[in-house]
Amino acid sequence: MKVRFVFHTGKGPNIRNGFGRWLKAKAISVGIIGWTAVLAVVRLDWKILKYSFDHVEIWWPDKECGFGMNSLEISDACRCHLEIKGYLDSFLNQKGIVGWYTEQYNKESQSTLFIENIYGECFSSTTRGNAKGVRIAPASEVLKHPERWMYIECDFHGNQMVSAKRVMNNANTAKYDYWGLFGFFSPFNIEDDSKWYCSEICAYIAFLLGVIDRDYKRISPRRLAGKLAKRWGEPKELK
Repeated sequence: MKVRFVFHTGKGPNIRNGFGRWLKAKAISVGIIGWTAVLAVVRLDWKILKYSFDHVEIWWPDKECGFGMNSLEISDACRCHLEIKGYLDSFLNQKGIVGWYTEQYNKESQSTLFIENIYGECFSSTTRGNAKGVRIAPASEVLKHPERWMYIECDFHGNQMVSAKRVMNNANTAKYDYWGLFGFFSPFNIEDDSKWYCSEICAYIAFLLGVIDRDYKRISPRRLAGKLAKRWGEPKELK
């Protein structure tokens, strides 16, 4: 079975959508990315400096459509032939576009690019939007700006899903662990066992799924990306 860990790169929102919102998002992003870079230097963990991420989500695929976002370009002549025969949808299905999709027409090449929608669910702890901690949300909402995200795809055994789902269900709606964040500024591990921050809960689920070696009590999105990349490969652009 597959799961993706998606990391926010710190891009957005656009300043035109509101200066206050933009300033708050930038302050949080720069603070997280900057301070975790300092911690990486202190640990002499130079390799993770390239992972400038400020947030992480677990992306579970849809049972029927997977993660989505597959794309296929078809020339006008080919499309015309497929539509006359009534084979267009079945052809797209065979090529991996199994759900709803959007079309982008290219006049220069006289072809259409079919882009599958985003499917599945995202799980994490966040204060973005109206969230106040752990939540499960449609991936199409969380990843509506795919250019701002990168992902690492991992494989796991189905029997490992049971314990992971149990923790997710129990943790869902738990409050955000602000005290846990103070642990990054202290030599002591400060945390509230009933609350979570994003990389804390995502790293614990990753451990239960067997995709990282152990449960890390203090871990940032940057450090989690480094642990995952060491075993599963470098992060890839979502778009």
